[in-house]
Amino acid sequence: MHIALLLPVVLAMSASASAAGTASCDKANLHARLRGAEEVATPPKLNRTQGSWIARLGLIDSPLAMDAFKYDAVVESSTGRAWLVQFGGFAGDVRWFGPVHITPDALLECPEVKTAILFSERADAKAKARAASAGGQ
Repeated sequence: MHIALLLPVVLAMSASASAAGTASCDKANLHARLRGAEEVATPPKLNRTQGSWIARLGLIDSPLAMDAFKYDAVVESSTGRAWLVQFGGFAGDVRWFGPVHITPDALLECPEVKTAILFSERADAKAKARAASAGGQ
């Protein structure tokens, strides 16, 4: 049995272990939604708007994967879109699939999303401070 086939089960178990009534890190559902996405010819142009975040979430990074590929999801909160990024492999290829529409709230407890939110809040605060200082001159 391929280890990659067990990943959705492991991710589902870890997602269901989160406390009831709180946001989760539902990577299993995200991975399932992205698996059927169509390949795109060019990577998407992502543009973070004020109050939003863009995060790259690790989905599959197993040294036991037969094809040696790794899989990440890139999520844009302002549009609710996500892409699957397949990279690595024996030839070092990068391929993008998607977008699919998702509910970003289902990922708020993911460490990668928490970090993206923190960076976005800092960037927004810096932009606000720059605008205030430019207006006071």
